[in-house]
Amino acid sequence: MPFPQTRHTLIQRLAAGGSEGDWGSFLNDYWGPVCRFALRRGSIRLAEAEDIASQTFEIVLRNDLLAQWVASRQAKLRTLLCSVVCKVQANARRAAEHRAEILRELEETGARGGVVEADQDDAFLEAWVEDLLGRCLHDLASEYHKGGKGDYFRVLYGRLCEEMSIAEVAEALGISTANVDNYYRHVRRRLGEKLESAVRSHVFRYSSPEEAEQEFVLEWGRLGAHLHTHGGLEDAVRRTYALVDAGQLDRTRVQRVRETLSRIEVRDEGAKAPLP
Repeated sequence: MPFPQTRHTLIQRLAAGGSEGDWGSFLNDYWGPVCRFALRRGSIRLAEAEDIASQTFEIVLRNDLLAQWVASRQAKLRTLLCSVVCKVQANARRAAEHRAEILRELEETGARGGVVEADQDDAFLEAWVEDLLGRCLHDLASEYHKGGKGDYFRVLYGRLCEEMSIAEVAEALGISTANVDNYYRHVRRRLGEKLESAVRSHVFRYSSPEEAEQEFVLEWGRLGAHLHTHGGLEDAVRRTYALVDAGQLDRTRVQRVRETLSRIEVRDEGAKAPLP
């Protein structure tokens, strides 16, 4: 089914060339999930994962994979990115003379996303959820601190990430156990609201107005099913902080995205160059 033409989605604009702002939005949306996915697959440092993310987006941008994806729509966008990351990491383990092979493979399978094992596809979804959740938590912490309610977020962090009991949190913060329970319920509800809003905004960027609501319902359902299968929202918060601090990833995200875009821009625009 072709995209309705009332408004170009972000992916349509990117497939047609896209502005610097469009590419910046796309990389900013998926930089964190790609980094987290690479970290989980390779047991590597954050700086190495960021290098993999940079190479991944360079391949996508330099080889018009989004244009191919829009034309075929045979897989989810996340599956396409998952496929490229897997190939980049596999390629990194091979000698430099084999680098051209990854581009030949992507020429043949890039638009379909390639063959991705189900567990890897699920792992990339988990990375995307963790990054989205990490951003929501980061925003939520700022919101509570600015409002003079930092203890609300400290309760959540203490209960989930430090695995403190209600009594231990109450003693540490100098508040009653009833307040600990009330604060936790409040911040848990706000986190759910922020997560829903973040998913809706993400879907709107990548869907036409006619499809957006239906796509949101599907995506929100997928997220809910994923959380249910993997221990719920609370366990997801623990995993989000256990892998990498969301603030640390956000501090480097903007600069690394700019570096990736700049490196691609200085090359001849028509060339499909191998990885540097």
